[in-house]
Amino acid sequence: MNLLNSQQFCKIYIMKLSLSEADFSFGGIRYDDESRVLMSANGESLRLRNQSLEVFSFLAKREGKVVGKDELFAAIWEGRLVTDDALVQCIAEIRRVIGDKKHRILKTVPRRGYLLKADRVFDTEVKSAPLTKTSPPTQAATSCPDRPGIAVMNFENLNPAPPADEQILVRGLTTDIHLNLAKISHLSVISQLSSGQLSHLRPAEAGRQLGVDYLVQGVVQFIQHQLNITVSLINSHTEQVIWAERYHLSRNECLSWQADISQTISSELDYQLERVEMRRSLVVPTESLRAWEYYHRGLHYVQQTNQQGIEAATAAFQQAIALDQNYSRAYACLAMSSIHRIFLSPDSSDETIKRLTEQAYELAYTAIECDVNEPWGHYSLGRVQYIRGEHGASILSLDHALTLKPNFTWACYTRSLVGSTTGDDKEICKALTFADESLRLSPYDPMMFSMQASKALAFFMQGDEEQAACWIYKAVQHPNAYHLIYAMAAIFHQYTGQSEAARQYIRRALQLYPHFSQSNFFTSLPHADIDHVQCRKIRIALEKLRVPA
Repeated sequence: MNLLNSQQFCKIYIMKLSLSEADFSFGGIRYDDESRVLMSANGESLRLRNQSLEVFSFLAKREGKVVGKDELFAAIWEGRLVTDDALVQCIAEIRRVIGDKKHRILKTVPRRGYLLKADRVFDTEVKSAPLTKTSPPTQAATSCPDRPGIAVMNFENLNPAPPADEQILVRGLTTDIHLNLAKISHLSVISQLSSGQLSHLRPAEAGRQLGVDYLVQGVVQFIQHQLNITVSLINSHTEQVIWAERYHLSRNECLSWQADISQTISSELDYQLERVEMRRSLVVPTESLRAWEYYHRGLHYVQQTNQQGIEAATAAFQQAIALDQNYSRAYACLAMSSIHRIFLSPDSSDETIKRLTEQAYELAYTAIECDVNEPWGHYSLGRVQYIRGEHGASILSLDHALTLKPNFTWACYTRSLVGSTTGDDKEICKALTFADESLRLSPYDPMMFSMQASKALAFFMQGDEEQAACWIYKAVQHPNAYHLIYAMAAIFHQYTGQSEAARQYIRRALQLYPHFSQSNFFTSLPHADIDHVQCRKIRIALEKLRVPA
């Protein structure tokens, strides 16, 4: 479907005597449905991808009416297998192009669909009038306005007279780390050209001139056949070293491993920044908190995996959204809070589970609509799809989150859980790889018990009960392991002949969550193939342990 340029558009308006379709105005932007032309207030043709244009046209024909998502999928994709993300990306593109930052034109109606509201619908006589010129639409902002600033300073080579190949390697490493951090949407990363000019200054002065909170500094040393890299994360205000690590490579590995080592360093920097911002938010007075602090305070509480933590996290994320209604991450984490309620709430009725699932689904959608490139939105959508038993769709969403953020630890271990419960042997094998990747990416993660549990489940679904019991034993050693982890420990130890240990674990699960049942287990960890031999073993174990249905 070809879009017309502005001259063709004007000719259409001058020459047509009658039109069969409506012409709409959205705050100065005009759309003619017959010619499929969207024009800015200053007369320029606005371009949408074909699918986005189809969605826009479909909504325009139903202007002022709520259109359900199922209706849009049926009309635009005509039964083709696509993920929810396809529609979300179209909605996000439309809003970006028409400058609908606050969703006043294209509205999301919770649990119902979308509504496109024009400020004026023109008849055929009005169409011949010249277009009113107003300011062009502004592009929608998709990131939190108070995100922390960081600069990657030029790494220093300790060799006093380095050869050219060493210098190229050091510059390449600095550039790779800068690029990897720049892909993280919640960080404000200063241009390398600017930061490189100030690498000789003390951290406090460099931070002041660059206007950043954090600096990344590095030292590289070649010793015979080995390369040593030392990286530090520094608070530019206090010059305190927040984190430092040393990496070793052989000279022969330098070129082949450069991308991997820079990705590893960037992942660790991202993780350490999250931890610092989280701790900082906990000491800021409530009346002084901004959206960014509220988000990190919620992130702290959501990792406590108990009812009180979920309540505190929910309140914090809601406050973040109240301060910034386009805060994608806050919507995504609020969706996660709703998911946690599903298996922690005292009310485990089907009606409550359905309500919480729908709530999480809408919040995840909103997160993606606010920022289609934010991995947390796709992660939360994948998590909800898994709870809904949509394993295939969940895998696609989680894979997309990992494409946007390869170092996304939570997406890795959730991908492992989903793959383990598909009943597909290939996916179960992949699940073990994803679990290992999450452990590699974040070896000291507060959700370590979930990573170890995902690896245990992958081993169990492969039929290796011994390894499953070994890894779940590690998981239950963590103080924040919740009842499902103990239930898995009971099941896996039951099949290694450790019946007394299994009974102790199930008693602990019931202490942590008195409402625990077989239904609760499979609602939290839904299996696509309930007749899979290992899935049947889980049911048998729960029955032997006298867990209520």
